[in-house]
Amino acid sequence: HATLMSSFSHDDDGPPIDKQDQHIMHEDTLTSHPPSQSSSSSSSSSSPSSSTPSPLQHRHHHHAAIADASKFYNYFGIPKSGQLPVLYSSKYNISFLGLEKMHPFDSCKYAHIALRLHESREVVYDHMVEIENMPTHEMLREVHTKEYLESLEQKETVARIMEFPLCLVAPFFITKWRILEPMLYATSGSILAAYIAFQKGWAINLGGGFHHCGSNTGAGFCPYSDITLSIRHIRKQLQKKINVMIIDLDAHQGNGHEQDKITFEDKDTFILDMYNQ
Repeated sequence: HATLMSSFSHDDDGPPIDKQDQHIMHEDTLTSHPPSQSSSSSSSSSSPSSSTPSPLQHRHHHHAAIADASKFYNYFGIPKSGQLPVLYSSKYNISFLGLEKMHPFDSCKYAHIALRLHESREVVYDHMVEIENMPTHEMLREVHTKEYLESLEQKETVARIMEFPLCLVAPFFITKWRILEPMLYATSGSILAAYIAFQKGWAINLGGGFHHCGSNTGAGFCPYSDITLSIRHIRKQLQKKINVMIIDLDAHQGNGHEQDKITFEDKDTFILDMYNQ
């Protein structure tokens, strides 16, 4: 697994999140409730003959899009003044009654990375952006098919994706609580990282990077397509064309986001995949 680093085009390149940036990211409302997913389409009140929007109308539309995006992204977590664009939550970590130690995947590596950063004083805990909420079903549907999300309610599907047969014998509510929900929190981190990176120039989510998951299938410990979700939501929320490059440095091929590029006919996303190198 590669930790996802989101780096999109940006308007400001200062590393810390300061008070000047906060009015951009937190404009209008600070809410922990799931925001509406309906795309806002602005209609001009000018006469039909005025087909070309004025610079003032363009600016108004831009600020409206930023305000709507702030409402959407504040749901996942609200960066505080002085924090760095490094996203983490202890909820990323997977524990399964101690049995996770039998699995080759280090399910608590996110905590180990955060601890290493904290102890080195490079990024202390208080300077990390805390992820607060999981994506809603509606947010996931921006990429995932209804059928695929329904299949994640079956322990057989989760056991196959996570390569963890014990999921077959454990009550599903434990599997959901201990495996799927941590993955959802990490997915939130990737979605929010894309927005912060667009504002600040860079952002790192200490979880995520589920590159084997596509819109209609999961595999290789990857149940949610966080990479494609982060791309599609940033474009939708900011209502603008954004070119994206995915640089995948994992030892395995990122077949999930590659399939998504084909599925969504995404000509504005470019992929450099270094698998088996």
